[in-house]
Amino acid sequence: MFDGHAHGSFSSPSLSLLSSPPNGGNTLGDASGEVRINTTRSPTNRFAGGDLPEDSGDFGPVRYPEAKYPVTNEPVVQIRRILPGKELTVLEASHLFDHGRPERASVRTYLADPHNRLLFAFERGTAVGFLRATELLQLTSHRKQMFLYEISVDEKFRQRGIGKALVQALLKDCRERGFAEVFVFTDPANAAAVALYRSTGAVTETPADRMFVYPLHSE
Repeated sequence: MFDGHAHGSFSSPSLSLLSSPPNGGNTLGDASGEVRINTTRSPTNRFAGGDLPEDSGDFGPVRYPEAKYPVTNEPVVQIRRILPGKELTVLEASHLFDHGRPERASVRTYLADPHNRLLFAFERGTAVGFLRATELLQLTSHRKQMFLYEISVDEKFRQRGIGKALVQALLKDCRERGFAEVFVFTDPANAAAVALYRSTGAVTETPADRMFVYPLHSE
C-alpha cells in the first residue's frame, strides 16, 4: 500500500482514457457510472467513435465499435465508483485491504456519506485495486478540495498502470464537479508513490514536501 496511503509499485504505461457510454448519464457520480481505462502499452489503441457501448452486464466483456486503428487483446480495466447498497462488493474484495477486513456496518456508513469516494478497479470482473478519497469543505470559501486518502493495487496486478488509472478517474470526476484541487500525503522516500503522483500531474513546493497537489480549477 502507498502511504498517503499508496500501496505497491507502479509503472507509467501509455494509457488511453476511454469515454463512458454515450447516454449522457454514466459518470462516476451516478448509479451506473464507470470509466473504462485501457491499460495496453500500445499508443495505437484508440477508437474511431470515441465512445464505448454499455456492457452486457456489470463487469462483463466489452464489445468495441469498429476501430480506426488496430486493437490489441489486452484486458480492459474498468474503474467504478462503489455506491450505497454495494457493501458486498467491498466485503468480497477484502484481500485488497491490508489493514484489516472491512466490516459491513462500517462500509455502509462510509458509502452513505456523499462526501466520500470509493473507486474500484476491475479486470475481467475481479477487483484488483481501489482508491478512497474524501471531499473537504472550507470555512472561508466555497472552494472544494478532495483528499486522496488511500490507494492500493493487488500485488499480482501491479506494473500495469492500474494505480495510475484509479488516480486519473478521480481527477476526471473532480474536474467535472468543479473541485479546486486534489491532494495527497506521502513520504518523499516512498519512490513508488512519488512516481505515481508525479506521473499523474501532482506537484510539490519543494522536493522534500509530503503533500502532493493536483491543481484543477482556480478560484
